[in-house]
Amino acid sequence: MDYATYFFLTLITYLHIPLHRHLIDDIGTDEQRSWCLTRCSTSMNIFNSFITLTHFFIPFSIHLLSIEFIIVLVAHSRFTLRPRLTFKQHLELHLIASCALVFSALPRLII
Repeated sequence: MDYATYFFLTLITYLHIPLHRHLIDDIGTDEQRSWCLTRCSTSMNIFNSFITLTHFFIPFSIHLLSIEFIIVLVAHSRFTLRPRLTFKQHLELHLIASCALVFSALPRLII
């Protein structure tokens, strides 16, 4: 799926939000302000939460599966090149190395 199609699908799933927005002009003593208010039913809030979680977890899951697939492929290619270690040992080494990279990047991510 290309980015334009993904953007279009994301746009469609959030199309209902502008329908529930209302602009209110607040004429104060010194300034004029416009407020954007949104009133949604409980079912609409549940739908919004579902859509937001879906847009987060589907790409996250795809990335995790891709990472696992790449690690298995690399371990398999290393096994065919260096057969003195078993495939399982190659896989464990690559998993440990990948986890070490992630854990070493965590402090930078947190900061």
